[in-house]
Amino acid sequence: MKLHFWLAPLLVAVSLPAWTDATVYRWKDASGQTHFGQTPPTTGAYDVMRGALVTPIAPPSTTPAAPANPSMAGEQKTREQKFIEEAEAARKAKAEAKAKEKTAKAEKEQRCKVARENVHAIEERHGYVGMPVEEFTRSIEAARKDVATHCG
Repeated sequence: MKLHFWLAPLLVAVSLPAWTDATVYRWKDASGQTHFGQTPPTTGAYDVMRGALVTPIAPPSTTPAAPANPSMAGEQKTREQKFIEEAEAARKAKAEAKAKEKTAKAEKEQRCKVARENVHAIEERHGYVGMPVEEFTRSIEAARKDVATHCG
């Protein structure tokens, strides 16, 4: 008999934390119908129900809150403007760096192409003109060095 007397309060005590931790959201849609769910609605006002407590939550504001001190409004606008200007300057600097990098890459590719064409021209000229071996060796080594410098 004593066991049954303590069993009911014990079961209530054990289930109480799970009941109080549950969060339920309550809201009304555009047609006025009340809904309940475990996630809040994406738009509009809703109530948060935790256990027996109900906390009304207003929909998120679309306008920024005014500063508590009106004299701070000017300072806030100045900071915002400075932040915007710094972000714009950083964006421009990044774009300029990217453009310089692109130009440098194109110039390197052009120098490489010219160096390869020079090697090809020297090799062909030796076979047709009969360039002296020393001059050919010196010229081809210089041209290959240019290829290694500009293409490597």
